[in-house]
Amino acid sequence: MQLKKINLKNIRSYEEEEVIFSPGSTLLSGDIGSGKTSILLAIEFALFGLQPGQKGSSLLKNGEESGLVSMELDVDDDEIKIERFLKRGKTITQDYCAIEINGSKEELSVTELKDKILTILNYPKEFSKKQNILYKFTVYTPQEEMKQIILEDSKVRLNTLRHVFGVDKYKKILENSTIVLQKIREEKRFKQALVIHFEKDKDNLKSYEESISKIKTGLEEKKQILKTEIAKKEQIEKSIEGITEKIEEERKIKQELEKTKLMITTKDDSLITNAKTMRNIKNEIEEFLATPFDETAISAIEEEIVKLKISKDELSEKNLEITSKMSSLSLKNQDIEKTIDMVSRLEEIDNVSQLAQIPG
Repeated sequence: MQLKKINLKNIRSYEEEEVIFSPGSTLLSGDIGSGKTSILLAIEFALFGLQPGQKGSSLLKNGEESGLVSMELDVDDDEIKIERFLKRGKTITQDYCAIEINGSKEELSVTELKDKILTILNYPKEFSKKQNILYKFTVYTPQEEMKQIILEDSKVRLNTLRHVFGVDKYKKILENSTIVLQKIREEKRFKQALVIHFEKDKDNLKSYEESISKIKTGLEEKKQILKTEIAKKEQIEKSIEGITEKIEEERKIKQELEKTKLMITTKDDSLITNAKTMRNIKNEIEEFLATPFDETAISAIEEEIVKLKISKDELSEKNLEITSKMSSLSLKNQDIEKTIDMVSRLEEIDNVSQLAQIPG
């Protein structure tokens, strides 16, 4: 804080006075009663107002109805102007109060202005409702009042000295440091417990990762087995498709075989009929030979014989064709029996493959 100027009007021995302070320190000198203390009291009044137990008559000039203290100062590069008025009534009381900071003026109550000044000067808030002895014994000491600090109660004296020498803040720092240290220790214990918990989780995680790795390895093996089984299944399905085609072919061959058997039976019947016919013809020839010779009849018989030979040749060819077909069908029947045997074996392999796919 740097005082710049103070104006006094009807304050103690001053009717109207302006004091300008030079930068740095200012020395007030003069004889007793010259007004040095009045200026110091005016500065205190401008800052804090009337102190508890202080009467307005100690400041207001005798016989005057009102008084004014106006003071300008700098605090941390802020330009501040304070105005306080005294008014005489039944008693002398504080009247108008205002503060102007960097050109912004604000009218406040007596208590509000004191609280604001304490905040600006960074004074303890506990002095807002007490006599400001901290200011009085650090900024100036009225004559014959220095002993007051020694005569005060021990708690008040200790508290004042703490504020005077700045010891109180170190006590608070120590107390706060103790609290912070305790919290840090608690946090440390908490973090240590978390770390232990994390280590256990880490071990469990490693175990889980190993288990997962084994499962993955087993899964890959199962996948390979499954691929092999799928390939086998596809081969079996292809074989089954081939077998199905062969079965269908066998069915058709059996149908052809039945037809052929029917044809053979028919041809056998025809052969028997033809044999009977030949015997009859032979008998007729013998009878014919036994009968008188007739050339015209012979010609007719020859023609008939030719027709019968042609019919016989045709029957022989058909018999040969039927015999060949029967041999072919017999070979196909053997192939079918081999195919059926192969199908039975494939079904056994498919059952084994299905058993291999069952988990466990």
